Amino acid sequence: MTVGAYRIRPEGIRVDKWTHSGVCDTPLHGMFADIQILNSSFNKMLTIYLARHGQTEENLSRIFQGHLPGHLTEEGKRQAIALGKALENIPLDAIVSSDLQRVADTVRLAVGSRDLPWEKNVLFREVDWGSWTGMSINSVDRSCFPKDAETPAMLYARAGKCIDYLKQHCEGKSVLVVAHGQINRNIIAQARGIPLGRLKEIPLMKNGTTIQLIINN
Repeated sequence: MTVGAYRIRPEGIRVDKWTHSGVCDTPLHGMFADIQILNSSFNKMLTIYLARHGQTEENLSRIFQGHLPGHLTEEGKRQAIALGKALENIPLDAIVSSDLQRVADTVRLAVGSRDLPWEKNVLFREVDWGSWTGMSINSVDRSCFPKDAETPAMLYARAGKCIDYLKQHCEGKSVLVVAHGQINRNIIAQARGIPLGRLKEIPLMKNGTTIQLIINN
């Protein structure tokens, strides 16, 4: 039997309505609600709150940050705290994040005293820019991609592995996933079924923002 249910979306959280056909936005008493269709597979539904780390000094310097640790600016710290406030009324079961320092610092500021299991996983790291790492974005020839860098196809495939990992280990849970601009874009593409050739249709997430992805196993 199919049952309709309303769930109020907390302010500041975007809902990705393309990832699951049972979710859409509709006005409800001046607010927005998610109409979610509940069925026998409900317990297998995976809810991801995908977030990007706060602004870093390296972001401002416009360098290829890649696997560098990264250092949050004061604005980045404020963004992380604001992220936590946007999530404070959302029931979460766990946190999965990149292991890089800028993400770890963001998680600590965002989560605060909430007692949640937290896994740092290298699978969720930013793209590896290889020999471009640490270099100014404007100093390289974009037509000559370094041979030691992670290619777009490799990153796209890794994003698929990120989703597979979450489906395997977090089935039926609500999970905060904190990572980086490029890997997040690819995770969103994989979740929506958007092929690599159309990746640029998905804008890079801004620092300290989050989007909800709902995935049925």
